[in-house]
Parts: sequence; C-alpha cells; structure tokens
Amino acid sequence: MVSQNILCSVPDSTLAKLFSGNHELKKTDDGSIFLDRDGKTFNTLVNFLRNNRRIYPEFTDINEKKLFQEEMLFWNIKDDRVDERRT
Repeated sequence: MVSQNILCSVPDSTLAKLFSGNHELKKTDDGSIFLDRDGKTFNTLVNFLRNNRRIYPEFTDINEKKLFQEEMLFWNIKDDRVDERRT
C-alpha cells in the first residue's frame, strides 16, 4: 500500500498526474488500484519517494539498477543520478 501523497510527491511526474484526482481510475473489487508494473521495482521506487528522493537505492545486481532507472523514466521522475539516455 502507498498513499496518494507519496505517489504525487513529484509534481510533474506521470504518477502525480495519474493520481491527481483528474483521472478516473479503475479499482479492483477491494478498492485497490492495479498497476501493471514489476512489483519489486515499483516497491523500490515507492521507497525512494518515501525518502524524498534523498536515499538512492543500493543494488547488488546491475539489471536491478537498470530496471529501477527505467521505472523512473517510465513515470517521468527526474533524478540527477539517473542517466536519461536509453542505451
């Protein structure tokens, strides 16, 4: 679970736009909203947002780092530590 405030904490991000209240989001039977994203990577992103983007995650696997950086690009969350050039 994550609060709307966390999801909207980066004003110009796609996440903020999606959860701003301007879009009708389809909910599951229990009232949850399903995002078709990798759960582990998205959880890392949410924790990064919870820490006001000050504590960059540590990765033991280069692929996990790449997935995280792609997730940041997907949601348009800017950070100086992320290379925005896709290689």
